[in-house]
Amino acid sequence: MQQDIFLALHGPHSRSIVVQFVQTALGYGYKNIIISKASGSAATAGIPEASKIAFPQSATLLIVGNISDAINLVDPKHVYLIVSRRYSTEKLDFDSVRSHVGQENKILFVFGGSSPGLSRRDMDLGKACHITWANEEIAPIAYLGIILDRLGMEKTSM
Repeated sequence: MQQDIFLALHGPHSRSIVVQFVQTALGYGYKNIIISKASGSAATAGIPEASKIAFPQSATLLIVGNISDAINLVDPKHVYLIVSRRYSTEKLDFDSVRSHVGQENKILFVFGGSSPGLSRRDMDLGKACHITWANEEIAPIAYLGIILDRLGMEKTSM
């Protein structure tokens, strides 16, 4: 399952968010990680540190200029952009995501790396979704952990 899923962090400015994103993904066994449009300490310190973490675990750490580049390189069948409930009426359907995995379908999840997150233009590149019960904006690392945990669980309705 993990080999079909790609996790992208878009627009981070902070070194720590890049490192935490990579550590969380690897901790759940996901090794296809993308950092898009990094700037500031995310670009100068976060990416090199994340590379040192990813390399010994044989993870792929792809650095791209924007989400479109990631989509063009990975060529996913499904793109889910994770946003807060106020920006999307569509909830993430974990059973639907699981049903796409393992059928030669690549899935790309995109998380906003800094406030305000993903732009409307970014959200037009795939399906903008939220986690039903998350009323307020939570950190991208929290979204990542929740989603990866739920994907690892047996099929249950949320």
